[in-house]
Amino acid sequence: MRTSRVYVLPLVLLQTSLLAVACGPADSPQTSVSVGGNSNAGGKGGVAAGGSNGGSSTTSSLSSEYSACAALYAAMCKRLYRDCPNNYGTEAGCLSQTRTLCPDILFGDGSQISVSTVVACIPKWQQASCDDLAKGNNPICGFPSGLKALGEPCVSYVECQSLACSTTTPGSGGCGKCIPMAKLGESCTNAGCEAGSTCIAGTCEASDPIMLGAGAACRYSYQCKTGYSCSMTSSTCVAVGTASARCVANEDCADGLYCPRSNPVCAPLPTQGQACPDTLCAIDSSCDLSTRICSARRTMGQACDESVGSWCAEGLACNCADSTCSSYVCQKTLYEGEACGAANTKCIQGTECTAGVCVGVTSLGAFKALCG
Repeated sequence: MRTSRVYVLPLVLLQTSLLAVACGPADSPQTSVSVGGNSNAGGKGGVAAGGSNGGSSTTSSLSSEYSACAALYAAMCKRLYRDCPNNYGTEAGCLSQTRTLCPDILFGDGSQISVSTVVACIPKWQQASCDDLAKGNNPICGFPSGLKALGEPCVSYVECQSLACSTTTPGSGGCGKCIPMAKLGESCTNAGCEAGSTCIAGTCEASDPIMLGAGAACRYSYQCKTGYSCSMTSSTCVAVGTASARCVANEDCADGLYCPRSNPVCAPLPTQGQACPDTLCAIDSSCDLSTRICSARRTMGQACDESVGSWCAEGLACNCADSTCSSYVCQKTLYEGEACGAANTKCIQGTECTAGVCVGVTSLGAFKALCG
């Protein structure tokens, strides 16, 4: 099902997928950092080569920290959402949540990761099979531990000797501290969980498998491959419903359909001009929360406000119109190497417009901003 809101794995889970495959010495267990709370997913991953703007790029051209970081995330999102069958998001949604963390997510304060190590990781991810990734068998890229001891402040796992930080959203998750890495079955109340396990109710448990086919046991719909959802009655992956099929959740219905609360049978998503009582609309529309009517998504240069259901068309972002951020406007996002400076365009976070070109920055300043 596709709606006006792109359904994508929470950022902590996307970050965990990169940590699980990219962290840890080559002779040690892979590590992840789902910390202290319930989580519905464990190790995910797999990348193929890709440029920082989602296009093609050769690894030899990735010379800066930003470009290497962005390329690795672009490759991960491509592999996870385009190449391998999944039921939990889109490549575009993945990219919008991940690349804006670069370069600090990999090259933050205390990190010892080099550009060459990140670049060398990309071909390893290219060769990973979807079957292996579904089982949590992710490539090990030999990323080194950080410099910070347990208890020291951090905003990313790469800063810590343990490769675990209590905050899992660099740039917006607040200042955390370096914490221990727990093994399967151990407490994760104040610790991260090693790769292949997830923190559930305070204990590191085996991560749920993903990309499952018909009849496979499941707990959540994201575990099932494209075209399937997890039945709440049989706890197995079943084919998603067509129009008029009984449903429990939106994920039970095929693309273009949803599960209305008032009448739980799969129905077409409301289109422009139609009522949207469940705040969902077809992909080219958004639900005006004041009228509960689907309206056309805003185009480049038009005012927008996602808090009231005024969304931009696909490919555009709702950004602050000025330095006060008192109003918002739909703008085209530009990527590293693209020409910038035109009206209603903006270089993606992690880059800045320099001499008419988006250039990667050396740091977002996340640690200083969050930890002082």
